[in-house]
Amino acid sequence: MGSDDEWVLATALLDTQCHTGNWISKRLVQRLGKLSSISFDFVPPHIVDASGRLVLACGVIDLRWRWHPHGCRFHECQFYILPDSSHLDILFGVQYIVSENLVFVNESAMVPLVQHKKAKKSKSISASIGLHVVS
Repeated sequence: MGSDDEWVLATALLDTQCHTGNWISKRLVQRLGKLSSISFDFVPPHIVDASGRLVLACGVIDLRWRWHPHGCRFHECQFYILPDSSHLDILFGVQYIVSENLVFVNESAMVPLVQHKKAKKSKSISASIGLHVVS
């Protein structure tokens, strides 16, 4: 929610490889009118991006938000702030994804790996897998 109780739409990425917090772009914090709410009293995490470059947070912010403007459930969490991100609004890390059950595996739709039975005896062992996609 913006500073005037006005809803601001943003694109969120669920990143199961992000093991350190949730992230928001400074550009989006500015659009929300919340630059004055940034806290600089935090311990910056030591993380690198997929290219191996160090990612530096320029602050943290606590936000209250919801997934959809007509949604009834409010969420509150802390975000590290990305100083330079032209393509990313919000990134939710694995801890938040798991705690909110945003992604889960439907184990009943999975088939276990089984040893492949060949006609001839062979020293190598191969396995086959079958997946059933339920729509």
